[in-house]
Amino acid sequence: MPRPKGLVRTQSILFTIYGDYVYLEDPASEIWTGTLVRLLSELGFSEQAVRLALSRMTRKGWLVRTRKGNRSYYRLSEKALGLMQESEKRIFPRWRRNRRWDGRWHIVTYHLPEKKRGIRDSLKKELSWLGYGSMNHGTWVSPYGAEEELKRAVRDLRAEPYVEIFTAVHEGFGNNRQLVSKCWNLEAIDERYQAFLEKYQPQYESTKKDLKAGSIPDSECFLERVLLSDEYRKFPFFDPDLPLELLPHGWKGEQAAILFEDYRDLLAAGAVRFFGEAVSLGRVK
Repeated sequence: MPRPKGLVRTQSILFTIYGDYVYLEDPASEIWTGTLVRLLSELGFSEQAVRLALSRMTRKGWLVRTRKGNRSYYRLSEKALGLMQESEKRIFPRWRRNRRWDGRWHIVTYHLPEKKRGIRDSLKKELSWLGYGSMNHGTWVSPYGAEEELKRAVRDLRAEPYVEIFTAVHEGFGNNRQLVSKCWNLEAIDERYQAFLEKYQPQYESTKKDLKAGSIPDSECFLERVLLSDEYRKFPFFDPDLPLELLPHGWKGEQAAILFEDYRDLLAAGAVRFFGEAVSLGRVK
């Protein structure tokens, strides 16, 4: 498999590694810089790129750096742990499959003056991440809502005077599917899922045969699993995770979710083994 030099941002890969191998196992654990350099070298990243990404992520508050002797170690910050917790619910399908919609819409309205443009742009990003869609300027809706997370984001932005939150039933004049079409481009999202399926389904079938034959090293399992997770975890930024009754016929999202889970599980043993060995070599003795 070709290495993704220049194709995947170093920070994104680091988030994926911490999410898959640190947060899900031991959120408080620290990783030596040298270990991260070795792991990302498997994906084609230089030592300089890794160190620069670690420095930037630390400055942004995503990682916490500690020193032990002449070594630097990095662990997830409280800010990053909060993001990982929310991401886990959005990314891993097992959290979503039993959700039921009560038919009500959760509505957010805001009006921020031009001098508050930065806050407005940040609020839009938060709303999109939480699964809200823009119905028109200043009005966003979601079938599920995420009031607690939303209120926390609004408070963090100090935007309370400009934001109102409602829950309502859609009485007309169109139907709920028509409302969805105004707020989200589901066709474009479905095309992204289709592209994911076309890329990873053949890889999954090929890898399954190679693993059965014992011809894939643990390092390759790690590489493939990181790239798979890194690509799939971007879907929550586009897909609002709508109820089944609001989705078009033949929606590819569920099929992509099943492939992601199956492929990720297929690679797990070798990938986790490779990661564990790399971390063990980096521990201070």
